[in-house]
Amino acid sequence: SAFTEDGAAPAADEFIFLLEDSERELASDKSLKELGIKNRERIHISRCRKVKVSVNFNGREISDAFPPSRTVAKVKRWADKQFD
Repeated sequence: SAFTEDGAAPAADEFIFLLEDSERELASDKSLKELGIKNRERIHISRCRKVKVSVNFNGREISDAFPPSRTVAKVKRWADKQFD
């Protein structure tokens, strides 16, 4: 089975993303080795392909969707640019 020798694998409704800030979704039917994941490399498992983010500032709202692997710091930088 994918990911571990004891057969543990992500649930059918979970999605796997490589590292932080990656939008690349990984196949859950392959082993970590087949996916090219190295020892101690991080993956993110989520039930959502995208997370909707809304930011309100000074009476204005902006929204966008990001992969669950996106860091809060990068979302904040995105919002900062949107609000100048």
